[in-house]
Amino acid sequence: MNINDVNGVGKATSKKLIDNGITSIQELANTTEEELEKINIQNSARIINNAKKMTSEVYYDINDSNKYLIHAFKKSHYYDEDQINQSYHEWYNALLKLYNKE
Repeated sequence: MNINDVNGVGKATSKKLIDNGITSIQELANTTEEELEKINIQNSARIINNAKKMTSEVYYDINDSNKYLIHAFKKSHYYDEDQINQSYHEWYNALLKLYNKE
């Protein structure tokens, strides 16, 4: 997913955002209305709220998936708490990168 997937962000808005260093949905969600208005983005509050909704939905989707992953690890014959924690964090970070990639 990328910033073009945010409701309210079209080609022109996307170009303005990227030209000003806002390249991911997470960065957009953490931006203020004032910052977007400085670069002439209309409907900044709506766009930021849409980005925030997307990042929170991703967060909950990932956390729900994590519960199943940890359960599966614990059911396996190779139960090792350190290995589970390492695999969990690697998997979590890979998913975050996937959701926030360009």
